[in-house]
Amino acid sequence: MKLSSEADVQKFKDTVKKCKGIVYIIDPQTGTVFNLMSLFAEYLAIGNLLSDKGDDLEIFCTKGEDEQLFYDLFRNLDEPFDWKWPKS
Repeated sequence: MKLSSEADVQKFKDTVKKCKGIVYIIDPQTGTVFNLMSLFAEYLAIGNLLSDKGDDLEIFCTKGEDEQLFYDLFRNLDEPFDWKWPKS
């Protein structure tokens, strides 16, 4: 899941703000976990999402309805995503 523009970043941040549960981004290669409810961690995660390693990151939501918000986001972004929910 890689973001490619400033507009994508803003849509992503808006989606995180709408979430009722906790949203995490995990880098499976390093084990780094970004809790997106923390503003500092959100900026670090966005930096990674904009970089080449953005395609390797996985997103997790603690509430099912929050997952739908991200499905809608990724379906409507300008760039097509080859994106799957990770197995929990």
